[in-house]
Amino acid sequence: MRLSLRRAGAVLFYLLVIASVSADTIQLRDGSLIYGKVVYQDQEIIRLHSGEDLISIQKSNIKRVEYNSLREPPEEESETKPTNPPFDDAEISRKIREKTKKSETNRPPGEPNTEQRPTLPQSKDQENKNTIRENTKENTTVSRSPFAWSILGRSAVLPGWGQFYAGSPWKGTMFAVAFAGASYGIYETNRLYRFQGKELEKNDPLNLENAILADSGFVSQYPTIAQLSDPVYFYYYNQSYAGQRRKLERRYDQLRGAVAAAVLIYAANLIDAAFFNEPIALAPANSERSITATSKISPPGSIAAPWSFRWQISIDW
Repeated sequence: MRLSLRRAGAVLFYLLVIASVSADTIQLRDGSLIYGKVVYQDQEIIRLHSGEDLISIQKSNIKRVEYNSLREPPEEESETKPTNPPFDDAEISRKIREKTKKSETNRPPGEPNTEQRPTLPQSKDQENKNTIRENTKENTTVSRSPFAWSILGRSAVLPGWGQFYAGSPWKGTMFAVAFAGASYGIYETNRLYRFQGKELEKNDPLNLENAILADSGFVSQYPTIAQLSDPVYFYYYNQSYAGQRRKLERRYDQLRGAVAAAVLIYAANLIDAAFFNEPIALAPANSERSITATSKISPPGSIAAPWSFRWQISIDW
């Protein structure tokens, strides 16, 4: 029994570890990798939520998408690892100083120094990062207003649609179901109200047309105007129809309540779409973190690496 519990605990621990280190990975056609969480995609673009940024990438620049893959290592760990550059920075700096000193010595007096100081050559990883940023900057757009207005417009057309578009399916479902229920309540209550009103109008003798017909002698079952003028007769005769009038008034109150509920749900849907779904689309226009460039090597393994193949799905375009 204890062995079974230990095995179950170990399996649960590894699953939790995998869930905590899993993310979505997008591999571009130039070989770079971008890590984050895919929040939306269509036939043309994929939106990736990476840290505090929302990245939009054209699918024509994507080679592969891996869902629930291992995350990239933190930047602090990546920076502390040795890169093994193919050159010696100290040796290059010494040669640059010697060359600068020699040029200063050989330059004639009064002649301005027009030579530019040579810069240290960048490492291969740094050059790869700069190239990736330049190549993907044109095809990567991070904007706040269009995305927020798109959420609000969809919610105005159909309550809950904007929340689905923003990546909040549970709120979208809640608003859609609530508004559909309120709309059905309006329809059903209005139908019953109209039906009961027609029935009461048809059967209620207390109207001028029926009284005139009774006075003329054409309809004998209706009371005459003289009979309706008697308070005692009017009270007892009206008892059978007073209940129907009260039901009709209650039905009208229910109809107004259903309309008010639908209006409140629609207003809450617009407020949520305008103010409570914008943070997911909020990203600086010129953010340095809009693209996270890494090397072509996959992230280092972990204790959950033997089970990672069960959590990865690859899609090639």
